[in-house]
Amino acid sequence: AGFFAVSLLFGAAPSNQDFNNIPRAFGYDPLHSLYQLVLIGVSALILWGILVSTKVVFFLDVFYYLSIAGIYLILKFSFIAIDKIFDKIASRDYTKPRKTKFRKLKRRRYKPKKPPKIR
Repeated sequence: AGFFAVSLLFGAAPSNQDFNNIPRAFGYDPLHSLYQLVLIGVSALILWGILVSTKVVFFLDVFYYLSIAGIYLILKFSFIAIDKIFDKIASRDYTKPRKTKFRKLKRRRYKPKKPPKIR
């Protein structure tokens, strides 16, 4: 297990180019970068709260990082879903009645078309 952890640490080590790209990406869109940092912080706090309350200990740090990444993705996609729901509600036109999008419980009866009248 120790060799596995050491190989993961060497494989996950960021390069100098990665460190150079972080400030550049932060400069392009600082609000989005701050949003991502807040999500990572909140997910780390949630994981810390869960681990303290349940007294679970992970033997490898990789599991901590994977758990933080999982909580991060859950938070990210839940915020995206909430945003889409609010956009859907805000863009709805309340002056028109809503159309029902479900079918009746019974099947429609087949009605053949009437033939055209001969003059």
